[in-house]
This record gives sequence, structure tokens and C-alpha cells, in this order.
Amino acid sequence: MEIKARFSQIGYVLLGVWGLFLAAMTFLEYSPWVLFTYIALTVWLIGVRPFIFTIRLDKERITITWFKFFIQRTTSRDIQHIRLEVVYPGGEENPEEAILHIFNGTKCIHQVYANRGFEEADFRRLIVKLEKFKIAGQGVNN
Repeated sequence: MEIKARFSQIGYVLLGVWGLFLAAMTFLEYSPWVLFTYIALTVWLIGVRPFIFTIRLDKERITITWFKFFIQRTTSRDIQHIRLEVVYPGGEENPEEAILHIFNGTKCIHQVYANRGFEEADFRRLIVKLEKFKIAGQGVNN
């Protein structure tokens, strides 16, 4: 099973507004230093924020792929040591604010936010599938 992030609609709106500001600044002939600073800030804002792209669950491993500073990073762990948990900040069960915590033992190794392109229903299906794979794996090893 694999879940992939989708670019949210608010992301398209913000990207459009950001582009309009750049076009307006270019049209109004802002100095090259202001335009350079604006573009550098854009690159920094996009690159500095970690963005989880895919979570792939196989019968033996979970693989998480994300980007940070424009570099693709991947981690893979044995599912027998993994625990998934959905948390809702603020105590309200709002699906848009769900956070999937991925634990390796007792340590949280990743947090995946639903408002960054995932859906809470995907998190729930992933948890069920993980538990099925863990139970099937324990039966084979014994």
C-alpha cells in the first residue's frame, strides 16, 4: 500500500498570489536587488520546509520518502518495530488537522500532516494495513 501527498488547493492559491506579486514587482520596475531578495526568499521558503511525499507499506517494511532543501531523502524500517498513531491537535477530531505519528519503538521518527496533502482516511487505512501485516508476519516467524 502506498499513499502519496497531493498538493492542496490552498497551495495553488498561495503560489498564484506569490507569482502575481513577482509579476507586479517586475512590472513596477523594482530594483534588481529587491527582485533577487524576493526570489531568494521564495527558494528558501520552499526548500526549508520538509515535505513528505510518499509512505509505502510492504509486508516487511515501511518506506518514507520526503524532500528537504530540495534533496530527496528516504528511510525504511521493519514494520514489526513501527507503530502508527493519528493525533488531533486541540482535542477536536477535525480531519484536516490530523497528524500521523510514525513511531519506531518509543521514538517518533516522522510526523505527517493531513493539511499538507494527505487525507485522514488514508492514515486510517494505513494503520489497519500495518496491523494486518504485523499479525501476518508474526504468524510466519513462529
